[in-house]
Amino acid sequence: MKNHSLLLLILVIFSNADILAQSIVIDSVVVKSCHYQPVDEPEYNATTIDSFSVDRSFVSSTQLDSLNSILSIDNYNYSPSGKMLLHTRQDFSPGVSVDSAIHSYVYNGNDSLLNYTLMMYNNSVLIGSSRIICQYDSINHTKLETREASNSSGVWVPLSQILYSFDPANKLIRQENSNAVGGILTLSNSKWFEYLPNDSLDLYYFRNYSNLPQNDSVMYDYSYDTMGYLISIEKFIWDSANATFGIPLEHWVFYYDSTHTLIGNSSAWYLGIPGAQWERIDSTYYVYDSQSRLIYEQEGIMPHGGHWTEYIYYPGTNDIDSINYCRWATQSGNCLFCKYEYYSLILDIKNYQKEQFSIFPNPANNEFVINLPEDLSENVRIVITDPQSKIVFQNVFTHKSNSVSITDLDLRSGIYFITVAGNHFNRTQKLLVVK
Repeated sequence: MKNHSLLLLILVIFSNADILAQSIVIDSVVVKSCHYQPVDEPEYNATTIDSFSVDRSFVSSTQLDSLNSILSIDNYNYSPSGKMLLHTRQDFSPGVSVDSAIHSYVYNGNDSLLNYTLMMYNNSVLIGSSRIICQYDSINHTKLETREASNSSGVWVPLSQILYSFDPANKLIRQENSNAVGGILTLSNSKWFEYLPNDSLDLYYFRNYSNLPQNDSVMYDYSYDTMGYLISIEKFIWDSANATFGIPLEHWVFYYDSTHTLIGNSSAWYLGIPGAQWERIDSTYYVYDSQSRLIYEQEGIMPHGGHWTEYIYYPGTNDIDSINYCRWATQSGNCLFCKYEYYSLILDIKNYQKEQFSIFPNPANNEFVINLPEDLSENVRIVITDPQSKIVFQNVFTHKSNSVSITDLDLRSGIYFITVAGNHFNRTQKLLVVK
């Protein structure tokens, strides 16, 4: 009785299967009881019946619930070399076909895939269904993926299209995305990829054609350490006037622990200043303008802790106009405390410039010059301290000239504070030492 039930079940299955299966002689049948635990769905028990043809060119797999109602039917057809030619699937609920899909494959004489089509039917009808057509070109190393939908008249209308281009090593080097408007495909954006000899991504370009006639273009430059770990990304914007990628606009820095596990990243804007440069020292990085003036510094991993300081200078001078400081909350990522110091609102600009001293160069190595105010006529004490207020240099200078040269200091890279103090003068500025 059990064998008769199984035979009846198989007949029911093939009466619902693809018509090609009805003319194939089945050589063996395997019945399995399975327990399934799908993601975000209830667990269930089911019976799977796998049927094989004599030459194994056809396989049918049917899944039944505990009441022997059909849940799904999958049929597979293979070429003599074992390549899949056709895969059809029907889903039932309960016992009535609700969705179906057909995967078809076409190969050339070398068994290289030329065309792949996925047809998806809603309630087994054409109208309202969709399909994906993939065309492969092994000579030009391209893949064309087109998505279409069936309209109310049963006509296939394009939705989108992606053209992938690969190098001989099968790495993606270009991607062109098109979207359909009124059934007509229009190029939307394109991407280019360049790689290092070790296959790490070196440059990534993105061009947006949707903003015609602006044609926005962006380039991302990737940098790695000697062990191949990504440490920074710089973002450049296309300069249409000079037909090249212009000044860097933004950059990201990636932080790792001693085991090279990524623990965070930070980003900063270059504020659109030509010639801006940046560097990282320990957990702090600095941005300089074309005159090597410090315009931005950030410590910690933003925005989940740490702080940043922005420096704005009087036009054409090394004198600070304002300092904007912001400290971020550790968890919320919101600005916890901000302070804005507008020196031009407190002091007269000319007097401020006269009463200030300057440091050149800044950043410096072990040698630099302190330029004192022109009208300063007293001896001054120059004190240099580190961020922990430890004095690393101090000396008294007789005011015989407007500049003092500091040489042969053995300072490590980092931030230092220089204070110039006299009877009627007391100013402090920041020095960045870079080696």
